[in-house]
Amino acid sequence: IKCLLVRLATIAVQTKTAIVALARLNGPAGGRVAARELAELSAIAPVVWLTVNDAEDPTRRLLLPIKNSLGPTAPAAAGPIPRK
Repeated sequence: IKCLLVRLATIAVQTKTAIVALARLNGPAGGRVAARELAELSAIAPVVWLTVNDAEDPTRRLLLPIKNSLGPTAPAAAGPIPRK
C-alpha cells in the first residue's frame, strides 16, 4: 500500500490536486494491525482524519484529527449518524 500511496502523492503534487482516500483499518481498534495501517497512511498523506464509533453512544461517530501538515490542527467533531 505504501508504494501506491507514494505514487498517488506524486501525482497529486504534479497536478496540484487533492486525493481523498477512504480506508477501513483491519483488526480491533487500537490493535497493532490498525496502528500500522494508520501509520502508513500518515507517513504519506499531509492530512489524516480518523472516524470511529463513540463508545458511549452507538448512534454517534467521532471525527478525530490525526495529522495536519498544512496548517493548524482542527478540533475533533462528533455527530449522529442518521438511520434510514
